[in-house]
Amino acid sequence: MDDPDQGLGWVSPKIAIVLPGDGSVTVVDALTLTFAEDPVLGRILRDNDARFIVKWTLKDVRADTGRSFANFDYRASIAKSTGRIELTAGPRTFDSGLRSVGTCRKRTE
Repeated sequence: MDDPDQGLGWVSPKIAIVLPGDGSVTVVDALTLTFAEDPVLGRILRDNDARFIVKWTLKDVRADTGRSFANFDYRASIAKSTGRIELTAGPRTFDSGLRSVGTCRKRTE
């Protein structure tokens, strides 16, 4: 992510979205490893010629302040033509969330 500071610690600078080829998606970053201790399964919302959109949730997360959230939701939207990724994140009970943008680089290994 180009501006992870906008995520106030809830957006990792590097996020791996893994598509193993069986229709599933797995997400791994510093936060999934911190709170879930493993990569988490995501859900593909859209996969067409123009855009790939995936969402995932981290459960039972706790902020440095001690505040806890049962579900912290993430949504990544990737423009296939440019690789631009727009990520939103926030507790499920909040109306607005955090936003960050960056460039997605496709890797095959």
